[in-house]
Amino acid sequence: MFVICTGILLSACSIIPETQSSDEPEILTIYPDGSMKLMGRPIPPEDVVIYPDGYGGEKAAIKSGLQPLHPPFYRDTIIVERVKEEEAADN
Repeated sequence: MFVICTGILLSACSIIPETQSSDEPEILTIYPDGSMKLMGRPIPPEDVVIYPDGYGGEKAAIKSGLQPLHPPFYRDTIIVERVKEEEAADN
């Protein structure tokens, strides 16, 4: 009986898909009005810290967490892309 249960558990664990299988970099888009979107989803500005990446660009850290179970933490290395006035008018 133990062998059968172990076999079922091991086979069930092997078919669980990855939670993030995308190799696509995360991009934070900042619009001229100050609004921000991460991968198409709005992000409140108070949850974002923007810092220089050392190569002339910018990166961002975004506050995440499962409140109230865990304290908040920051996901970093998110690429910052700023939209200029002309590009915003075209869309």
